[in-house]
Amino acid sequence: MANLKLNRQGSYESALKLLDSFGLYSMKFGLVRIRGALKELGNPERRFKAIHIAGSNGKGSVCAYVSNVLFHSGFNVGLYTSPHILDVRERVAYNNCVITKNEFAALVFKYYRHAKKWYLTYFEFLTLLAFVYYAEKQADFVVLETGLGGRLDATNVITPPLVAVITSISYEHTYLLGNTLSAIAKEKAGIIKRGGITVTGALPSDAAKVIKRIAKKLGNDLYIFDKDFGVVHGVVPGIKGDVQKINAAVAVKTINALEKYNIIIPQNIIKHGIESASIPGRFEEKVVGYRHKKIRFVFDISHNSDALGMLMQALEKFYKNKKKVIIFGVLKDKDIERIGDVLLKNNGVKYILCNLKTPRSADVNEVAKVLYRKGIRDIVISDNIEDAVYAAAGKCYVKNAVVVVTGSFYTVAEVKELVGI
Repeated sequence: MANLKLNRQGSYESALKLLDSFGLYSMKFGLVRIRGALKELGNPERRFKAIHIAGSNGKGSVCAYVSNVLFHSGFNVGLYTSPHILDVRERVAYNNCVITKNEFAALVFKYYRHAKKWYLTYFEFLTLLAFVYYAEKQADFVVLETGLGGRLDATNVITPPLVAVITSISYEHTYLLGNTLSAIAKEKAGIIKRGGITVTGALPSDAAKVIKRIAKKLGNDLYIFDKDFGVVHGVVPGIKGDVQKINAAVAVKTINALEKYNIIIPQNIIKHGIESASIPGRFEEKVVGYRHKKIRFVFDISHNSDALGMLMQALEKFYKNKKKVIIFGVLKDKDIERIGDVLLKNNGVKYILCNLKTPRSADVNEVAKVLYRKGIRDIVISDNIEDAVYAAAGKCYVKNAVVVVTGSFYTVAEVKELVGI
């Protein structure tokens, strides 16, 4: 760290170098460190009302809907999400705007030594900065997305949330969260606190049993999609895809549940907030000029079998008669076997597999072996994103084809950076 100048007037670029020194991929579970670090700062996480959202898929979309509704209701609203696609500031938003470079840099320089003293990880440090920022802004509400799991996630140090939301449960990070849906559900349910409200999306029966048991034990009002509420008719979610009808319904129920605290939001504002919400990397469509050709891209950060299944359904609905080329990069901790089963179901799709820059990238040749063994033959292997996009561009024109970029946040980020989005 000797080569990094530490001062409170430093540049945004210098702040990013300091932040990166915590190790983007570092992971240490447990809440002792961040609790201690926040306590020494006067517990800023206790100075705002929170809505806490966990889930295997859909939590980013539900966060976007809920925060947008609250913002359009006239409240000052923080939104903390992860990971980011191109700029770390995407994670820390306030009133529908990301934190400014100056604000972000000032926080990093001010609290860097404090975070090092407590041996915080990259994610813990960002979480601490976000809590301080929202406390200083005097946010009325903060919508928090868990980073991984729930029980031991750094966001789970807040004052008990007004509403705990669990959007979905599927197989993910099994080496950390457990090998069964029940075990994963138990970890996600760690955000449920005594006397609160719990709202869930559509859950597998094993996972639902766990959530019901924990919510009952903690005296929560529990609302489950397709049992206690359903799709909201007359509302068209701002984010594309059939699954967004469920995500929007979960968000609407979350907002309506706030009536328990005498927070009542008119239905016309709820409708506007849902319909005007947007989020990068969720069926995000862009027409981009690349190598003297216009290409239609769909960017989607689907990174597990359930999410990819829903993406394939959306592609069939919106691009039924177009040629589809999928640039696919995935992390090595994902269940490639289950992902392969989903990809196998889609005939007439060309897959361009690629390595990612991150050390967490799955080896493209290993991914190809799994897909080939499952019967997927139309595969191109690329060593990197640039080669993958070049290969896709050679096969696609905007009028007759779509290039889908998926498999990971990192895949989407690398392609967006390459084509200048």
